[in-house]
Formats: sequence, C-alpha cells, structure tokens
Amino acid sequence: MGGCQSVSCTASISVIPLQVESRGNTPSYDNERWPSGIRHGQLRPEDERRLKRNYSFILSEIDATQLTDVMFEKEIFAKEDIETIKSSVTTKDRNEAFMHRLFSSGPGESFQIFMDILQERYPHVSDRIKSS
Repeated sequence: MGGCQSVSCTASISVIPLQVESRGNTPSYDNERWPSGIRHGQLRPEDERRLKRNYSFILSEIDATQLTDVMFEKEIFAKEDIETIKSSVTTKDRNEAFMHRLFSSGPGESFQIFMDILQERYPHVSDRIKSS
C-alpha cells in the first residue's frame, strides 16, 4: 500500500496555470475558420430547419458527388470532406456524409451556395426547400 501512513505526512501539489483564450459569451461563427480556411459551425437556425424538414427528400433526390466539387471550390468543404464523401460506398451514404458536413459548415454563405448548386442541378429539390 503506497502513500502516507502516519498522521504527520504532508503532500506537495504543483499547480500549473491554464491559459484559456476567451471570446466572450457569444461565439463568432460568421467568420470562424479552421486553419485550413474552411468554415465550421452551425448553420443559421432557419436554414437548418429547412434542411431538416426536407432531409429524407434531399437524400433520395441528390447525388452528393455532383455537388462536392463546387463546395470545395467555394471553400465550404475541405479536401478531407471530399475524400470522406466520395469514399462512401452507397449513394445514400455519400449523401448522408455530404449533409452531415453541410450542417456543420457555418452560418455564412454555405447554405446559399448549396441552394445555388441545387437550383442549377436539381431545381425541383431547390424549389421544395425554398417553399418549406
């Protein structure tokens, strides 16, 4: 059995100061970027609600491999995101990986860029999301 075995035993504890950078109470997501330059954070609540309302429909109607290149070019997705999406086995898995990344792409222009791509390639999907 280790440790002190008498009443007069004392222990020495070292305290290492911890430095934490504070941004205040409200995080600034509008321009938050990871070192890669890619945006991260939650979508605006209204954009997230629209995607959630149409989630199953979106999954069944799109092919994420047709959307990822533009999302990469616009710096919404990182190279790793593209690799993860494209390496998924089924179309449904690719679409789910795409949507997962879209939900965490920040409140900036990512939703609007997604909608613009849909309008060009899947106008019926874009129209349904807009009307919800």
